[in-house]
Order: sequence, then structure tokens, then C-alpha cells
Amino acid sequence: MVTKAEQRSAQAAEFYVYRLRKQFDEVSARTFPTGQSSVQKVLNLVDGLLKTAEKRLTPSRNNPQTAATIEDAFDCAREAYYLLQLMEGSDVSDLDHSAVSPMQRWFTGLVSPQRTIFFRAENVANYEIRSIDKISYSGIRKRSPALTKAISAIRWPLTRVTVPTRALSILPHLSIVAHELGHVIYRGSPANSIESAVNSALVANKPRIDIAFQQFLVHAQNHLGTKFDARLVATIGNRILFGASGRSAGWHEEIAADAIAFALTGPAIFFALSDMLSFISKSDLYSQSHPPTYLRRKFLFELLGSQKYDFVGMIEKHLGEDVTQDFNSPLMPALRNRDDLFVAFENRVGSEMAAVLSGLPIVVEVTGPIVCEAVQNHFDSRPKFRKHRYTPNKFGNDLDNYLVPVLAGVPPIETGNDLSNLEAAEFATILNVGWIALLCRLQDFMPKAAQSSLPNGEKSESLHRLLIKAVELSEIKRQWDEI
Repeated sequence: MVTKAEQRSAQAAEFYVYRLRKQFDEVSARTFPTGQSSVQKVLNLVDGLLKTAEKRLTPSRNNPQTAATIEDAFDCAREAYYLLQLMEGSDVSDLDHSAVSPMQRWFTGLVSPQRTIFFRAENVANYEIRSIDKISYSGIRKRSPALTKAISAIRWPLTRVTVPTRALSILPHLSIVAHELGHVIYRGSPANSIESAVNSALVANKPRIDIAFQQFLVHAQNHLGTKFDARLVATIGNRILFGASGRSAGWHEEIAADAIAFALTGPAIFFALSDMLSFISKSDLYSQSHPPTYLRRKFLFELLGSQKYDFVGMIEKHLGEDVTQDFNSPLMPALRNRDDLFVAFENRVGSEMAAVLSGLPIVVEVTGPIVCEAVQNHFDSRPKFRKHRYTPNKFGNDLDNYLVPVLAGVPPIETGNDLSNLEAAEFATILNVGWIALLCRLQDFMPKAAQSSLPNGEKSESLHRLLIKAVELSEIKRQWDEI
């Protein structure tokens, strides 16, 4: 027999579940990107949770209402509301739906064909990836058949990718999604992961890294004096570099994710990350979770101009322009000297963490290129990864075939020399041709006469719409070829 207080609690639970069912019905009626089947799987999961809650709140002879059944209903309602919150921005009103399928192919091709992934847009200057584990639902008792089926249909962990919406929903920026993908594939299977390849490369270069790490410790000692604890400083530094096991990514993983995005999208990630990071902050300060933006750009630029992947030479050959590290990010501030950084950080995080953060660039300037090279070698040595690489030759062909037509308002849709056997243009192709047109040939782009007082802004917007159309039509071409 439930108490009066428990009866009132049950009434509250019924009210919550009723309102959640109404919200669920409204969300289900929205239009979601074609081919984004994972959204339906999330909706089925919400529906299963609500049916379980409704069942627990409907007493019967075999299912009397108790404090436990009321608690179960609240648990299901809480999880359902959380999932609905996670889905905000996943319908076509906020998300450039044409870009969802090619971004999903990155994940299914490099992670798992069955991975349950959905995309959503949020009105923030941020790209993010979040995983939801199956364990969140393991404690739910007496699940409804709908919930059991929904849980089984998902390839866990359920993965959500967030991209900006509204003003910052810029198609060429979507190469940053390849960075988020980098976090997923970085660890992979323990025996054959990019993380293992990176760590092996770091061990092989240990003498050089040890010298840099000693300089880092000397820097910390100079600022901490009698408070200096070499073991503690080294532990904190290594935690920031390598991440806390199972929790934070670490600076090396962030750099590796940039390098993975470079392998997949070439120059596009250099342009996109330089542009986005400059917009987000004008400060040279950084955090425990992400290395200095100035160094991230530097490492990507070194890849861009490396002897093996000489995109810089390809750009200069085709466009006759010098390519510099600040090519499209001249406002990104360089790092201050280490002593000034210590003072700036000390006011924010205290002397101990300030000593660590201000000194770690000494180490990362050595380890960053090692991490990047290990990632590239991993991609080149494994067919699964190699077939997704965006090469300088591909880049040169794309500029030859598509740049002039794009400037004339013709979107890149198909590729190939045989008119009877043309293939759909790749997403990386559209991203890179778009960036070159946007950064280097905008003056030659000829949309309708500009009506704005900021004609370059209006031209850029017209080019952006053309690139979205290119993705949309190339995806239609791809779907047609698969019939």
C-alpha cells in the first residue's frame, strides 16, 4: 500500500510523463535529414522509456503501485527528457541536411558501419562529440518490449556530433567534424589504434622529449621555488599531455585529431581550424584540455608544406600566391614568452598549474610534429585508412576541374573523364574547392549584383549556398548510382 505522500508523487510522475509524451509527439512530427536513421533509433529509445514509465504507473493485480514503481517511472522520465534535450537541433530547420550523409560516411567508413551516430546543430561557436553508454539503461527494471527493442537496435555507444547553427553554420568549416571523428578513431582497437602508433613514436623519440621535459621542469622550478615538487609537476604535465585514463582526451589526442582531419580533408582543415579558432578567441591563453591554438595551426601548416604532402606547393602552383602560416588567420596571437604566460595564468589558476601550463609548450613543440607524423604513417600503411586520404594530386585535379566552374556559378557535382561513368564529387573535394574560391578567388565569383553594403559578405553567402547545392546534388548523384 502506497502512502499519501507516495500517491502525490505518483500523480506528479504521471504529469511529467504526460507532458513528455506530448513533447515526444511534437518532436517526432519534425522532418529529419534523409538517411539519418540514427535519429529514428533515438526516438524509438525515448518512446520505449515513456512506455516503460507509463506501464509502471498503471497499477494492476500483477503490478501493484509501490514506491519502487514510482521511482522507476521517474528514472525513465528523466532519461527520456535527457534524450530529447540531446536531440535539440537535429531536424532540418537547424541542420544543413545535405551535409549529414557525407559526414556520416566518415564515421561508418572509419569507425564502424553499424555505429549509431546522429548530428545536431546548436547556436554556439563549437564543434563537439559526445558518447552515451548503454550502461545508462542497464538498471531500468521491467522494461517495456519497445524499450528492449530500442536498446538492442542501437550500436553502442550512441554518438552525437554537434556543429554550429545559424550564422556559424558555414559549410567549409565542416572539415572540423573530421577532427571530432579523430577523437573516435584515435583509440580504436587497442592492438591497432592510432593512439598505440603515436605512443610508439613518442617512445622512439624519448631522448629528444626527455630533454624538452627537463627544460619544462626547470621552468616550473624557477617559478615555484621552494614549493616545487618535481614528481607532482611531472604528473600534472603528463596528465595534460596524455589525458586522464578514460576521462579527458589530452593535448596529444587533440593534435592527433587535427592530423586525422588533415589526412581526410587536406588544406580544408588548416583553413577551417585557423578561421574558427581565430573567431572563438583573440587570446593566446589555453587550457588543460586543449593545447595552444597557435601551435595547433603551426603543426597543421607543417603538414601542409611537408615534402610528402606538399599542398603548399600545389596552392602556389595553381594560384600564384605565397602560402604562410597566417594565410587566413593574421589576427591569431602568437604565444607570449613563458614567463609572461606564467604571470597571466597565475591570476587564473594559481601558481602550480600556471607553472605547468606556461611550460608545457616547450614539450609540445617537440612532441606535436612526432604525433602528426605518426598519424600520417598510420593512414598511409593501412588500406582501411589510406583509401580515405585526401592527397595533393587529388587536390590539384579538383582545382583544375572545379575552380573555374565554381566561380561561374556551376557547383561541383560529378567527377571523371568518361561521361558515361561519372562519379559523385567527394565531400572533401567540395570543401577544398570552396575554401580556395572563398579565400583566393572571391573577387572573380560572379553571383547576382551585390545589393549589400558589404559586397564580399554577400558574395561569400552566395558561394556558400552554391557549395550546399553541390553537396545536395552530389549526394543525389551518389544515391542514384547505388540504385
